Amino acid sequence: MKILHIITHYYPHVYGAENFAMHLAQHQAKQGHEVYVVTGRWQDSWPSEETLHKVKIYRVEVNKTRYIQTILSIWPLTRKARQIIQSKNIEVIHSHIYPGMLVGAKLKKEFALPWLATIQGGDIGDYKESFGPLGTTFKKIIGKALQKADLVHAVSSYLKKELVKMELDNKKITVVPNGVDVNKFTTQNPKPKNNNKIKLVTSSRLETKNNLTQLVKVVSDLTHKDYDITLDIYGTGSLEQALKTEIKTLRLEKIVKLKGYVKQSKLSIVLPNYDVFVRLSTQEGFGISFIEAMACGLLTIGTPVGGITDIITDRENAYLIDLNKNISKQFISIIKDRKNWPAISRNGRNTVTEKFAWSKVLTQMDQLYKKII
Repeated sequence: MKILHIITHYYPHVYGAENFAMHLAQHQAKQGHEVYVVTGRWQDSWPSEETLHKVKIYRVEVNKTRYIQTILSIWPLTRKARQIIQSKNIEVIHSHIYPGMLVGAKLKKEFALPWLATIQGGDIGDYKESFGPLGTTFKKIIGKALQKADLVHAVSSYLKKELVKMELDNKKITVVPNGVDVNKFTTQNPKPKNNNKIKLVTSSRLETKNNLTQLVKVVSDLTHKDYDITLDIYGTGSLEQALKTEIKTLRLEKIVKLKGYVKQSKLSIVLPNYDVFVRLSTQEGFGISFIEAMACGLLTIGTPVGGITDIITDRENAYLIDLNKNISKQFISIIKDRKNWPAISRNGRNTVTEKFAWSKVLTQMDQLYKKII
């Protein structure tokens, strides 16, 4: 089979959606399919064309003007994809996230090829940080585009419900989660941990939806209640300066550290040095950081929003915090339950192995392809 993947970013820019596309493309190439990727050339040092793990990658020149660079990438991505479809006799189109589905819809109309669209969250007009005040308008445009797809792949039950609200046919939407390399993210060889101190870690974009200011305030409350606790925050984003100010205002400079960006490939080394992973999300399409932390054996704390509820069962494999209740009190309750942390952490690791290992996820994706060809 000759497969074309369309995604704005790809290796070496690897986050959740890009990681999924990369694992799937390499898996397909290993199976003997001809696999092509059309993506953006966001750094001048990146080659325009290269082959990695038998996947042929084409990077198109893109406009790098901030705020509008993603939408402007539609045209060069479409031109290159059209060229590849014609020259390589492509049999299946697979678009990933926004604006890939807009490119996919146009190519579907032109070539009438089977088209699979992957939705990861934050790509359907649902994140204010991505779409600003135009979220409602983009949601309508994206919904109309996705209605043309032969099959829509959502990474969580929450996203499937959101797509149905956008008037997509429920029968055309299939849920397959993101995956994690359970051999890479392991519980082996962590640093020795101080039994009295609780080392918290979070990794995310420093944006409103990840509720980091609230998390810093919770750490402040716990510190004032004489809990020996620290928090390291990995990531970058628009709220970095505001967080620095909040940390200084609360006099937490020695307790809360902004650690900056960490490559996805390094997370498996960083995470085992901590006791607890926490993210107080107000929105979450899936929540790949949670399964990475659980795979490392960290006690994990999330919120019952979006795709997180597909991952966490409260007090069985991790903990859930209700943002509408006193958050500090809930943290204290979790700390007092510390005797159960080892068992809950083991259950978390088992959940990841059973549901989110790449071998399981990619087998499910193979079945999706069979539905559209």
